[in-house]
Amino acid sequence: MQHSRDQLPVICCDIPCCDRGNPNTPLVRRSYTLDWRHISAEGIDEVLAIVQGSPRRPQLLPSGPDESIVTVSYDHRNADMAILKFRQHFVEVRPFHFADVVESGDRDVLWVGLPDNYYENECGEPITLCELISLRHGVDNPIIVGDPKSIVRLGCCKPRDLPEWNKDTANLISQFLDITGLICMSDWYCTPCALTNRVSRSGVKELLDARHPNHSAVMSVLPFFRQLHASDKLFSTVTDRYMKHCSDGRKCDWISERKATFSHLVDSPPSNPVANVVETRRQIIGMFMYGAGLLHSSSDHGQDAALAKFVKDHDHYQAVIVLHACLMDLLRVVMTARPVIQQDFEYWIGKCGMERPTRFAIRELFAGYSGSGPTNESNIK
Repeated sequence: MQHSRDQLPVICCDIPCCDRGNPNTPLVRRSYTLDWRHISAEGIDEVLAIVQGSPRRPQLLPSGPDESIVTVSYDHRNADMAILKFRQHFVEVRPFHFADVVESGDRDVLWVGLPDNYYENECGEPITLCELISLRHGVDNPIIVGDPKSIVRLGCCKPRDLPEWNKDTANLISQFLDITGLICMSDWYCTPCALTNRVSRSGVKELLDARHPNHSAVMSVLPFFRQLHASDKLFSTVTDRYMKHCSDGRKCDWISERKATFSHLVDSPPSNPVANVVETRRQIIGMFMYGAGLLHSSSDHGQDAALAKFVKDHDHYQAVIVLHACLMDLLRVVMTARPVIQQDFEYWIGKCGMERPTRFAIRELFAGYSGSGPTNESNIK
């Protein structure tokens, strides 16, 4: 598509930077804007797709000064990280440059929100949170709660209690890696949630727009979430088995914290700006799984009545958004532990020669055939 470069939007971002020559000084947030002049036509289309996403909805505006339009959005993805492919085309500008552009009204201004853990040094080179802490505090290889990179960088560790390792343990860990990978490849995972209301000065809400994964997307992941937190207790069991055979105490302590955090989240109410709820995440997920007949045709423990009350108390669309937020809360913790467990598991069953899993991987079992082999890859990264 042809674009008039003087009509392209102003792409803005702030990046926290650390000066390696003087690491004790506070981080400086530098302001950047995208210079379109040396980007190809194909590159321009790619940038616009990154910052604009899917086709935009009609802009919703308040009808007067006594009301507001409020959108609450849940999107796990760091889609704007893709803009870093064009990092060399960003140029530093003075801090108030963007305000002048907005005031002029000549061009649209689009803000790129990079993740909170993205940092650069004084030369504009990316550095990890571990490197930042090392620079500022003089600590080599810091271990950071909830940051898997700080653990994975330690490398693989040798297994212990080898006589206790068996195919059941291998199958269990493989199952965990399999289903978490499938969740992150699902339509459910790739569909953001958003709820938009018109709110009057008196607090009266009028629903304008509600978007979230549909029933088939939800059904594709609910059985996996049930395995992770319900009676199977897959995450708890896998972390216990991993710690039993992990010889690095630092990794065991880190995984133990992840297990405790997950258990706390499961049995505590979500903190949610859409609706104030007192039910725990376990109760909310159970209401939908069993009360809506998604996994069983009938409910034996009153979840159908509980779901009806929950929807009545919080409105249909708000209740569904809360469900998705609960699932995402659990997944965030699980996915921090996954790369740590995967790194050692693959080392143990590979170079260490420990017994490998015997169960079919789910994707392998249901893969199609194109004439030359399976139609999808069997390894989930």
